[in-house]
Amino acid sequence: MENFTWHNLSGAEILVDHFGQPLAMFKFAAHRSGLDYGSVRAIDADVLAATIATYQSLGCWGETAKISRESFETAVDVFRHAGTLSRLPNYEDVVCLAPDR
Repeated sequence: MENFTWHNLSGAEILVDHFGQPLAMFKFAAHRSGLDYGSVRAIDADVLAATIATYQSLGCWGETAKISRESFETAVDVFRHAGTLSRLPNYEDVVCLAPDR
């Protein structure tokens, strides 16, 4: 986002991971930037999980969050067609394997 400042987030809805370290880092960055965290309408990451479950039930998203090279290349084609890529990303630079559980 061009000309971004933390104050752009005031009053905005943003997806925030409410688990430990990510939330602490976000709150600290907001504090250091002079943004009152209370002015942000934070959407809990659980909402994202519910959204993914809905997509999965519709058959739009598989059971795994793994992004195959083929899926990545399709996404690149879509964004390239839309004119939103300033450069072509490499799969290895963008996708990482999820840690073993």
